[in-house]
Amino acid sequence: MTPQIAIFHVNTIPSDEFEEFRQVISVSGLDVQIVDRDPPGPMAGVEWLMPTLVIGFVASSYFGGFFQEMGKDHYLLVKEQFKKLYAKVAGPDAPDVKLLGSAGKVKPVQPYSLYFSLVGQVPNGISVKLLLKKPISQLEYEQSVEAFLNLLRDINTGSLDEEATRRFQSVTPMGKTLLVVFDKATQKVVPINPRSGELVH
Repeated sequence: MTPQIAIFHVNTIPSDEFEEFRQVISVSGLDVQIVDRDPPGPMAGVEWLMPTLVIGFVASSYFGGFFQEMGKDHYLLVKEQFKKLYAKVAGPDAPDVKLLGSAGKVKPVQPYSLYFSLVGQVPNGISVKLLLKKPISQLEYEQSVEAFLNLLRDINTGSLDEEATRRFQSVTPMGKTLLVVFDKATQKVVPINPRSGELVH
């Protein structure tokens, strides 16, 4: 069964790194897991669609009965705990993952982290993946997490505003995944073209 909140990570990273996250947000009636997996082998495709080595995950079901009944305070706690991961997953001391590939097929300068991303489910089986800029300041990381989790909340509770609804409906997910980034200019999470990386306004 899919957990409602999870951190998935390759098994070369100790699960202990994320145990505090699990303990702090674990409450009765909520399935929170830290899940290790084997490192991925060679992959081909759009690099931003590939799984990062660490993934913060929020299921659509989190915003169902649990959120409606008692989860609003807990939701603030979840945001706070994802923000606290900055030093481990996105700060200056976080691992820098590089892709190896033939010339012309891998971007020489990777604008987004291949080490950590946030992924959320929305209704209709689509996943939304937040790409994090590299490098990223703690402030922008926290703004990105805040805006992304608010986006998931609004989509899953049917409260997304008309402008954002139009923007997201204009983009076709690839492989049931919609890629988004935090736009500092608008302070919003917006979709990007998965091949070019250009923002969709």
